[in-house]
Amino acid sequence: MRIIKAKGDSMTDYIKDGDLVGIDISQTEVIDGEIYAVYFAGEGMIKQIFKEADGSLILHSLNEKFRDRRVTEENGKNFKVMGRQFWRAG
Repeated sequence: MRIIKAKGDSMTDYIKDGDLVGIDISQTEVIDGEIYAVYFAGEGMIKQIFKEADGSLILHSLNEKFRDRRVTEENGKNFKVMGRQFWRAG
């Protein structure tokens, strides 16, 4: 388990900038619709993940100002699930 500090407002209003977020690093298998800490495209982020029928993953921000990002076999070589969010405080 790890506690990280959220940065940015992509997951507002659920997770706000500066909130503390608990990440269970033993849970890296994606469960559709759950929130995870991930590494993608050179940056760490906290996103809700949805599984698509074609095997791709949608990284979804709760803040509508941010567009969804798609992880495919092609662009996902450096994608890594760090763990599932289980707690937050802020």
